Amino acid sequence: MIEPLQPYNEAKYDFIVTDIENWPDGSVLCIDAAWREDDGIRHCRFDGWDDWWEWLLRMGRKGKKWRKVFAHNGGGWDWLSFIHWIIGTEWLNECIIDVVPAMSKLVVAKVVVKDRHTVLLCDSLQLLRSPLDSLAKTFLGRGKDDTGGLLPHELYALDRNRFDNYVRRDTESLLQVLECALDTIRTNVAKIDSFGPTIASTALKVFRTIYSGPSIAIPTDAGERKFLRDGYAGGRVECFSPSLQKRINVYDINSLYPHAMVSCQIPISDRTRWSKRFDPERTGVWHVEWKQYDRSIPPVLLLGGDGVYEGTGFFYTPELAALVRIDPRAKIEVVRGLVFTDVGKPFDEYVRLLFALRRTDKAGPLSLLCKYLLNSLYGKFGQRTTRKTIRVQSRFDSPTEYRWFIETNRPIELDAAKGVYMCQSNRVCNFEHVGIAGTITSQARSILYEGILSAIRRGGSVVYCDTDSVHTTGTMETGNGLGEFKLEFSGRGCYVGKKLYGLQAADGTEKIRAKGVSVGGRNGARLCFDDLVRMLHGERVRCEFKQSATLFQVMKGLTKPCVIGNMDGSANRIRTLKLVE
Repeated sequence: MIEPLQPYNEAKYDFIVTDIENWPDGSVLCIDAAWREDDGIRHCRFDGWDDWWEWLLRMGRKGKKWRKVFAHNGGGWDWLSFIHWIIGTEWLNECIIDVVPAMSKLVVAKVVVKDRHTVLLCDSLQLLRSPLDSLAKTFLGRGKDDTGGLLPHELYALDRNRFDNYVRRDTESLLQVLECALDTIRTNVAKIDSFGPTIASTALKVFRTIYSGPSIAIPTDAGERKFLRDGYAGGRVECFSPSLQKRINVYDINSLYPHAMVSCQIPISDRTRWSKRFDPERTGVWHVEWKQYDRSIPPVLLLGGDGVYEGTGFFYTPELAALVRIDPRAKIEVVRGLVFTDVGKPFDEYVRLLFALRRTDKAGPLSLLCKYLLNSLYGKFGQRTTRKTIRVQSRFDSPTEYRWFIETNRPIELDAAKGVYMCQSNRVCNFEHVGIAGTITSQARSILYEGILSAIRRGGSVVYCDTDSVHTTGTMETGNGLGEFKLEFSGRGCYVGKKLYGLQAADGTEKIRAKGVSVGGRNGARLCFDDLVRMLHGERVRCEFKQSATLFQVMKGLTKPCVIGNMDGSANRIRTLKLVE
């Protein structure tokens, strides 16, 4: 059940933050912790995880605020270092560690210390999704300390005082950014008590505090839930014409998903009925066989991520309604449809408020927070009840405890000697309503398609689209309102395939998109616009780049954390990019 929340008169501003610096081999140089007391910000410096952990547990006995710690990009750096350390110590026999992964990073780690208490290790990058330097400039008016291009360990060797100031500035900045962000939300948006571990969970909390409608019941029937999920898909990404374009215009949609949230009817209960006849006025999901007769325009529907003129699949109402509207001769034969009895627009107040607030504080902290909150809410309703975690538990107190663990988590051993398992467990999820998430994403894809069609009808050809953007040789009508298009780029474009293209402005500035490849910067592959042109002409381009160890590599004991590239300084990632016909 999704129920409204009462505003909180008081908030919990008691953030504890941690940051580490490393030597090139991944070993800890120092750890700095920061928190606020009545007389100001306090720091404590440690030489290794052992001292930090003993200190944190000691402080955790004094109060709950010490049992939740944030590190920025901790899920890709700091907490991997900590987990790597604790697995190699005697603490392994005293703790149970549950890690929630997302892609190659850690979202949150729960460390249960037997006969003591639980510590949550959170990644503030999952909450405020920008680099710390950018966040500090936005929220505090100043960024990180300038090291003059030196890495922290190089600064440590040359100037200890500057190094100390650099480290303290990092933890103080994160602490103050978290305080300022929570205060900004409470003052302008909703009086929540604290952040969730991610921006999506925080957005749900904000929505429930703003929302004044009736409680929304979530579907519980297993068959209906599967049917709803069969139609749930992501954004539309297509390369219509691999080509080199002398002039391309890229248009983005202002807040596409928030616009979708308020521009169609959304399920507001779990009440449904089955149907054998498609009705574009009924919100639901449909298993259909379809055929689009108008082949002069791109396919309206996607199958397996590609536009298809005919086939069989599961689709939510907005896209099927768009197909009927755009091609009245289109054939839609319903195998089975699940229609929602109760629909409405539960997100109107949430979206209107946050979009209006964004425009009052352009480039400011309120605008940034509203952007995060607007774009993160809809996907939360599509979250699965089945959750994959990585469990570290080397000791079980009884055969009964071990059997319960096996039956509940269905583990796969990653490192049996150390007790590292990949688990998959079911949990109660009081907000999983895939009908809501599926309807919104379907509406977003239909809005994008209308934009593609508009560009074609204005005389341009559409070369590429990506979720909320249209790349066209022509022009489009623009505006500043919710859901209107805005011109983001104009210049040369080279399109090789999905998520593989380059843009080049008149002044020579380039934007390269190559999924799976770190491009630019100190550790990225040197990939440029001309490389994309070479790929377009049939050449293969080998990309070597450096990345830090992933969560799974560290948990499996394959490599050390906090090392960029290989230990000898060479690249540890290689990909070959080419034109896909």
